[in-house]
Amino acid sequence: MVPGRSFLERQYTICEQTKREVSSINAEEKGEAKVRNSGPSRINQGGDEMSMIQTEKAVLAAVILENSLVPVLLANANRSLFSYVDNQIVFDEIEKLHKEGQFFDIVILADRLSGKIQAPFTYLSSVMECLTHSNIKFLLADIKLYIDTLKRERARKELAAEMNQLTYEGIFDWEEAKRIISEADSIGTETETGSIEDCFKELDEISDKNEGITLGFPTLDQAIGGLRHGEVLLFMARTGVGKTFWLLNVLSYLIAHTQERIVLFSLEMPKISILERLAQIIFSLSREEALDKLKTDEETKTHLINSSENLMIFTQNYSVEEVELKIKEVGSKIVFIDYLDLLREHSSRYQNRYERVSNLIIELKRIAKRQGSLLIVLHQLQRQAEEGGVPVKLTMARDSGVIEEASDFILGGWRPELAYDDENRVPEDMKNRLFIKLLKNKRGLTQTIPCFFEKTTGRIREIAWNEGIAEVNHTQ
Repeated sequence: MVPGRSFLERQYTICEQTKREVSSINAEEKGEAKVRNSGPSRINQGGDEMSMIQTEKAVLAAVILENSLVPVLLANANRSLFSYVDNQIVFDEIEKLHKEGQFFDIVILADRLSGKIQAPFTYLSSVMECLTHSNIKFLLADIKLYIDTLKRERARKELAAEMNQLTYEGIFDWEEAKRIISEADSIGTETETGSIEDCFKELDEISDKNEGITLGFPTLDQAIGGLRHGEVLLFMARTGVGKTFWLLNVLSYLIAHTQERIVLFSLEMPKISILERLAQIIFSLSREEALDKLKTDEETKTHLINSSENLMIFTQNYSVEEVELKIKEVGSKIVFIDYLDLLREHSSRYQNRYERVSNLIIELKRIAKRQGSLLIVLHQLQRQAEEGGVPVKLTMARDSGVIEEASDFILGGWRPELAYDDENRVPEDMKNRLFIKLLKNKRGLTQTIPCFFEKTTGRIREIAWNEGIAEVNHTQ
């Protein structure tokens, strides 16, 4: 079903035959020569056409059988990927059904295709026959493999067409033909040289762009050395510690300090609650004051709208594949997810929390690299972190899969006052304190950053260890 190198070998053989037909080649010039046969080229552009049609059908069959794979298809392909007209029509209809939020199977899809293709049910039956199995775990891997195969084949066809044009025009540069074949042969393979020079080129590119993305917490930013696109930062804490408020403090800082498109996936909190808390932080108001301002003060609303024009908020129950689709759709380079554990699964194929969270964080890391986006993700710790009043350690995330391996940076948050049943017993120097520990830092040492958590407004500011306040103005 998946074509191999035979296509390129056939191309090479035919080019060799064409080369022998070239007359008056000057070996010293290595230049242009006329081809005896000035008619259409004999180079085969199609490869194994039947095999490719079957591969196209296998892609469509996977999403018909498992609708949750549609976002994977839409994030990685469009109708032009399909060379067969009927397959293009089926793709278009699947895309429409997905946008309408409708579940579909072969019967529903056949009904929608009535009048658009001949004998739709029979055709879709032939589509489903191209599947080798129905296990969703393998389907997810297969659909990505098939899409990559179709992309490689399309690129090879374009290169073959380029060779055809050279031959048809009667001008054939053999060196150029070999370049085209070599380029086609490398499609779909890594082209890294592994040289030290490549490392310096990457360093130069990073230096040319910027010094990195900062979070608005000076000590933390200095320790990390600036976040970069393609990286994942994870903030983990128990419920009630202030994860979302920390995220919104960083968010309010970034919307004031960057022009990049920022996206927040709030999987737990509705948009109005996000808006209230942002207003609290930006204008330093209580929740009641913020809500009143948003309802009655046009100046406050206008200021918030204008200052947040590069921010988009999504609150539906997204899967990790749908998250990537949205990131790609809006072109976001800074992405917040609140929070990891609430991302929807394709199915219940993961038997325990370890497997589920492992898969989610690995997929998010791949998304960060594929889309070139910085991902800042919240993660809720389980009961081993007690009630959020004890220092967080990496071992507390051991039941959460491969979080440590897949994240570039990990922060742990706790509030000592939560360890006390009676708030009157909380020491004064521990009241309204949020401690953030840099548990994993791929660019340096770990350290703990004390912060003041103003619960009335939700503002969080860093405190120097010598008790001097290093405030960060999130509104400028």
